[in-house]
Amino acid sequence: MILQEIEIQKGKQIFPKLKKRYDWKRVHRMFWVGIIQGPPQHIFFKCLDKYYPGHDYISIMKKILLDQVIQSPLCIALFFVSNGILEGQEFSVTVSELKKKFIVVYCIDWLLWPPAQVLNFYYVPPQYRVLYVNLTTLMYNVFLSFTKHRE
Repeated sequence: MILQEIEIQKGKQIFPKLKKRYDWKRVHRMFWVGIIQGPPQHIFFKCLDKYYPGHDYISIMKKILLDQVIQSPLCIALFFVSNGILEGQEFSVTVSELKKKFIVVYCIDWLLWPPAQVLNFYYVPPQYRVLYVNLTTLMYNVFLSFTKHRE
């Protein structure tokens, strides 16, 4: 909804002929993609804290590296595949879109998440890390939605 509102305010609404202000199917898909991705991310961060419990420099760098090398590519793929399935796309179209947009999304991911995760792992108490990541993810999801819905 945030990106759709930005699109409306800038006069660049992707679906200008909609009779309603928002494309609720798009909102619904983004909701379900978040539901699909949330539990695995929660488990992943719990595992990181279990195997690298400290918040010293080495532990933080290991967590960030694992997050970027394992979690990020999986989440990006899951985002495009689950969205494609929910849109009713043929799998080949979904894979083609993923291949086309993966590098840009992954580069932005590297620009956003390592600094965000340094703050997360160093300053945020473990019980609030998921909340912090969710707030950062809100901004990231606006970017993902933009990338997903542009040609």
